Amino acid sequence: KIVDVDIAGRCVEPCTDKSTCVENNLEKYRFYLSFENDFCQDYVTEKFFKMMFPSLHVIPVVRGGFDYKKYIPEMTYVNAADFRNATELALFLRKMGDDPLVYARYLERKSMYEYIDGSRLESLGCQVCKFLHTKKLEGRIDDLKTWIVDDKCHPPTDI
Repeated sequence: KIVDVDIAGRCVEPCTDKSTCVENNLEKYRFYLSFENDFCQDYVTEKFFKMMFPSLHVIPVVRGGFDYKKYIPEMTYVNAADFRNATELALFLRKMGDDPLVYARYLERKSMYEYIDGSRLESLGCQVCKFLHTKKLEGRIDDLKTWIVDDKCHPPTDI
């Protein structure tokens, strides 16, 4: 074993004592594994964004179908896809966790960005409605479910 990993969530027993839940005791962790069950082109778990608060001194480690490099500033997270296998990722995390300067650079970079709680934003439904009433759209979508869901998600194939 290269690194110790504490597991929380639906895959294990529910946390009954909130004071011992991983999510409520992040100060003892340096990294938070934010891995998706399915790889979806345009989806990122809310757990990733919860780890982006500058006050949390935790670096998210992501694994999913989202194009993190395109939308999320570099050195604010670690992407498992950047490594050939779990061993390389674990060695990198151990090395990074043992090097206060490198770890601090990630935290400093993460603190440069503000996380905006989605509950303060206009709802997605309102945004779609406003968009549909103000934009002239070209083309036609015959099956909304197929356009939104089908062929956008797939299970991981590397493990």
